[in-house]
Amino acid sequence: MSNDVGPLALVVDQGTTSIKVTLVDRLGQVVSQASATTEIERGHGTVTARPHRWWLTLTELVRRLGGDVDLTAVSSVAVGGFMHTLVPVADRGQEDVLVLLPGDVRSVEREGGLAGVPSAGGRAALARLAAWGEGGGRVRGVLTVKDYLRYQLTGVLATDAYDAGGCGLVDVATGRVVPAAAALVSELGGEIPAILDPAARAGSVTPQAAAATGLGVGTPVVTGSGDWLVTCLGAQAAMPERMCLYLGSSAAYGGFDGPVALADAEPPRCLSVAVGSGSMLAWAGRSFADAWLDDGDAFRSLLDSAAMSEPGAAGVRFVPHGSASSGSREVGLGRGELRGLSLDVGIHDIARAVLEGVALWIRRGVEPVLRTHPSQEIVACGGGARDRRWPELLADVLGHRVTVAAEFDTAALGLARLAFQGTGQDVAWPTPRVQASVVPKPADAAIYQRIFDAERAGATNSP
Repeated sequence: MSNDVGPLALVVDQGTTSIKVTLVDRLGQVVSQASATTEIERGHGTVTARPHRWWLTLTELVRRLGGDVDLTAVSSVAVGGFMHTLVPVADRGQEDVLVLLPGDVRSVEREGGLAGVPSAGGRAALARLAAWGEGGGRVRGVLTVKDYLRYQLTGVLATDAYDAGGCGLVDVATGRVVPAAAALVSELGGEIPAILDPAARAGSVTPQAAAATGLGVGTPVVTGSGDWLVTCLGAQAAMPERMCLYLGSSAAYGGFDGPVALADAEPPRCLSVAVGSGSMLAWAGRSFADAWLDDGDAFRSLLDSAAMSEPGAAGVRFVPHGSASSGSREVGLGRGELRGLSLDVGIHDIARAVLEGVALWIRRGVEPVLRTHPSQEIVACGGGARDRRWPELLADVLGHRVTVAAEFDTAALGLARLAFQGTGQDVAWPTPRVQASVVPKPADAAIYQRIFDAERAGATNSP
């Protein structure tokens, strides 16, 4: 066990597919990390989970880190993540209930009484809560998933405006509680949690949580925020000079409205989302190689296969059925079609066509800002940036230089900044370290420009 580390931030990133616990020092260096798969159950068009099992997984991961690093060095904790659903918090001993998680939101969204909720995702989250309540459930309060985990650490019901906005509790534009949400939670016997600043201290580790995790009793726990805010914070994405391109289960693009907004951790803008794009690539890799591969290995397998084909994929085109617009919810999400197949086409051409199709999909979302700010720096982060071949292809398709962050998990860095700031510690980190600066290859970029122009002209001329 190492005892020679300085003050550390312990940060938790709870995602739809995995949970990661990371120790970060005051220089922005990742000291240690542990992760596990998010436990969910799928069936009959629904996705369910038992929230208390998320907490048990978190305690196991923290204890695993404690086997390598002395947890007495942890000076603060922050929790973030992306799971826009609401966890009903009942009395102690009654929290291990099944909760609907994001699936096909159109199948669960109940518009009645929720029309005043600003976002479609928020209406869906509240609709799922309403459906849960129809079974007679009663609550003390409701929390986003990351806030539920922090509640287990501290016993305090609280949230931040950005993450609460994604679940329909708060109007992010005004910072005010949404009346329809307050009315629904009140019907269930609870109250809207306190709305705190992302870097505010939201409580401290309780004796019970300390016994479960190995953390020190009284360790400060800050509010934290949603994954997009902390990802942009870690990438120091101050628009328009520096933009964040997050490559995960989906590809997201945007940042903060300038350096002041970044310093204050104001809600960042998400200018484009290619929803499910990374999941499509993992699916394709499993389909063409081995159905039992995990997402990372499946993605690398797809890149290996595509390397055997030339740019343009022998004329094969993959067209994802989705939208590159922020907040869009499409029928048939996760679908697509292959065009231009012939007996001359091989599996490697199809693999390359899928990658090129997703890259062109991402470009459609990036293009409007790229035209108005051609000198912007695009910082690629997330799991998809781990294999250099994907940022290289994106640079060719975008026709623009792509900077690959040295630390792919910028969400952990953003959470660590909040954790240190919330406890008054210095976080004057330098500009994010760069692993590579990928410049488009002129010949390949010209091919993709022709394809992009042809697709745009086809869309314009379609009836």
